[in-house]
Amino acid sequence: MANMTPVFVLAVIFLGLIGIMKVMSDNRLRHKLIDKGLLDENVKYLYKRENGASAYSNFKWGLICVAVGLAFSISWILPHRWSMSHEGVTVALLFLFVGLALLIYHARISKLEPKSDPQTATKRK
Repeated sequence: MANMTPVFVLAVIFLGLIGIMKVMSDNRLRHKLIDKGLLDENVKYLYKRENGASAYSNFKWGLICVAVGLAFSISWILPHRWSMSHEGVTVALLFLFVGLALLIYHARISKLEPKSDPQTATKRK
């Protein structure tokens, strides 16, 4: 576990290439369906964007990425100032900052989303 940087770099490159290939494949399939006129109600559910909580997914993951970056940055600085265990500080800060990011996300989303009536929510189920 001395030098895991090449493994992480290869994993990021590999996963990035897979993601790009999936997006290109989905786009090509969508264009073929449109060109042939086969895009009817049965196929539209494949490309429908969901509203609601998933609309704020980018906001959530952005907060989590910033939190992880802050945790690693602070854990890199702190052990050099005081002789602490680097791994313990990193894990503690990761949990702390990601938890705070999720709390911020929850508070922000609960203000943005309209309040639903509990009686109508039970009728939908």
